[in-house]
Amino acid sequence: MKQKILTIAATLGILLGLSAVAAAQTRNRIEANIRFDFIVGNKELKAGDYSVTRISQNTVSVRSSDGKTSVIVLAPTSLQQRRDGSHERLVFKQFGSTYLLTEVWTDRDADGRGLDTMKSEQRLANANGAKPQTVEVLAKGN
Repeated sequence: MKQKILTIAATLGILLGLSAVAAAQTRNRIEANIRFDFIVGNKELKAGDYSVTRISQNTVSVRSSDGKTSVIVLAPTSLQQRRDGSHERLVFKQFGSTYLLTEVWTDRDADGRGLDTMKSEQRLANANGAKPQTVEVLAKGN
């Protein structure tokens, strides 16, 4: 009888642990409809539906919903929420008609990640000569 109780308790503990891990992983993935072509890292992506996943603390994956396009980029900067209750979102800098993904917020209760965009930003700023505008696209968590 003691053995059965221990087995059941151990099984429940493992299941609860796996549930917590699965819940944490889903908060690291969001989906968004991006209505404009944009740049991630050095790759230009077409407008459409995308999933964005934090695959490690400093790495983000951007993948088209059809699975044909995928980019993995460094996101080394931790960003603190600037307001309470902020939604999951993607933040772009717009240089004329060119959009550059700069921030990823996959969990409204956690910090966001800033992408490594310095070289791209400098190139776009020099090419356009105008101050960039910030554009946010709301996303939904999975």
